Amino acid sequence: MSETPDEPHERGTWEAARDLLSELELDPAFVERYEALASHPMDGPLDEKTAELVALASHAACTTVYEPEMRRYVGRALDAGASVQEVLGTLEFVSAIGIHAVTEGVPVLVDETSLPTDVDDAEREKQAELRDRFESKRGYWDELWDQVVQIDSDYFEAYLEFSSHPTEAGLLTPLQREFVVIAADASANHMYLPGLRIHIKKALDYGGTREEIMAVMEIASAIGANTVSAGLPILVEEARARDLLD
Repeated sequence: MSETPDEPHERGTWEAARDLLSELELDPAFVERYEALASHPMDGPLDEKTAELVALASHAACTTVYEPEMRRYVGRALDAGASVQEVLGTLEFVSAIGIHAVTEGVPVLVDETSLPTDVDDAEREKQAELRDRFESKRGYWDELWDQVVQIDSDYFEAYLEFSSHPTEAGLLTPLQREFVVIAADASANHMYLPGLRIHIKKALDYGGTREEIMAVMEIASAIGANTVSAGLPILVEEARARDLLD
């Protein structure tokens, strides 16, 4: 990595919060401890470009969409040697987690209404063909898809083509794409455990190591500081309005 342990990894909007905390001498110990936490995985086993793409994924996921840090990490990824296509690929891969509205909702729907029973032979054949295509394009099948394809095979087909596009376009390496999806699924505001397990297994199958996957999750954990970087200016503004801070 470009930073050394003596030079904590800069965190975009965190920089402004850090400077404000230092200027006002509010809580220097928090600054020091957060920067040690945030810099650790960025100086770890991932190459610099992949680490920046993972950080981008954690801020760009639809469950986060924290634009100030998205902008920061787009720039950092490009500066680390990522191509425009690789950054775009990261955004495209992470956009697919919107499907979790369906994968989480369908089991509840089935519990309340049951699965279709009036399925003709042509539809059964289509569903089997979709499963084969999914396994070929996406490299796995999970039982969570069974109910989805049975209720709306046309939607499932559209999702299959959508979600497999960035893979077919070759925008990221197989291991990079698993890492960025792990970052999105592991983020504290999402924690999609079924997908997380699937993509950890796939990352291991592609040659990823335990230490690399751990670093991905550690990078994703850094979004917690967005609470401070976004909330601190509000606190300072409101405190100054009440003459509680200079």
